[in-house]
Amino acid sequence: MEERKLVDEQTMNRMLMRLSHEIIERNEQVNELYLVGIKRRGVPLAKRLKTNIEKFSDWKVEIGELDITLYRDDLVERFDMPIVNGSVIPFDVNGKVIVLVDDVLYTGRTARAAMDALIELGRPAAIQLCVAVDRGHRELPISANFVGKNIYIGIFYLSRQNSQEEESIKDFYLDKLHVRAGCFALSAHNHNNFDSILSVMEKSGAKGRRSLVRAFCDSSSTVKIEHKGKKCLANLLDINLSYFRCDLQTNTENFEIFEKIRDVAVSANGMSFISDAVLIMKRTLNDKTLCIFMFIKRDDSPDLDLETEKKLNQKIYQIVLNENSEKLQTAFKAAV
Repeated sequence: MEERKLVDEQTMNRMLMRLSHEIIERNEQVNELYLVGIKRRGVPLAKRLKTNIEKFSDWKVEIGELDITLYRDDLVERFDMPIVNGSVIPFDVNGKVIVLVDDVLYTGRTARAAMDALIELGRPAAIQLCVAVDRGHRELPISANFVGKNIYIGIFYLSRQNSQEEESIKDFYLDKLHVRAGCFALSAHNHNNFDSILSVMEKSGAKGRRSLVRAFCDSSSTVKIEHKGKKCLANLLDINLSYFRCDLQTNTENFEIFEKIRDVAVSANGMSFISDAVLIMKRTLNDKTLCIFMFIKRDDSPDLDLETEKKLNQKIYQIVLNENSEKLQTAFKAAV
């Protein structure tokens, strides 16, 4: 499978501009700044940050290059002779605020080795860490002060796959695509896995109502509304525990944005229930009226009643699992 480029040149430029401003803001009380790039990939990033910082401030930024080869904690496990390129630190580190720069923060071991190498040269006033990409999966309690991009993804694999297949899948996503992952074994007919899906989406940065899994409904799914003496029928397009999207077959002139609609009858892939709702969006698209309704309880508080939510939760999991099982298997076979 072809490797995916996570950050293109244009995105990298914007990212480095933002990181430069963050470094300036974080150190506005400092009169001078020192960047140290961790060889090899951290050095060109440090040079580009130096150019940006000097452009956006009146600072003269000093820059150094740090070789951590002899400070790696896996040095004794290596059978080949390490190649030492040497560090180039043209300034005294004592009492200085130093920003270590690297391309990727992963286990934290490179950053630890860099700090060891730097402290051996003296006692900085502070050491900050700037990375272009944070992959997660830390093995040491180390975090970055400045991060260009956090890479998150949820990886789901079927529980019937053997351990070698699972490892191959994880290696592909973690080592080749450089993503942060939540790995869960999905067991068919177990609706409790829905919590795992929500957990991965939460780690993926989904906030608010978007943290809810959305299920795309089949053609038999409908929404029936009786409002202001008129009956409306809609095709139910997708649904989650907070809202649903439908395509109304009749005109919606009698619906106002943020208007409460009582006793909306919803049928999602064979499961039927009734709930109150609020129209939160209405838009004409390809001669059809697309509407998004948010579920509310009878007392106008948000979301569904607990009993309906529990049943819909299981139905959504079933829909998602059925839709994606084949896609998952295809993707996993391609990855291994």
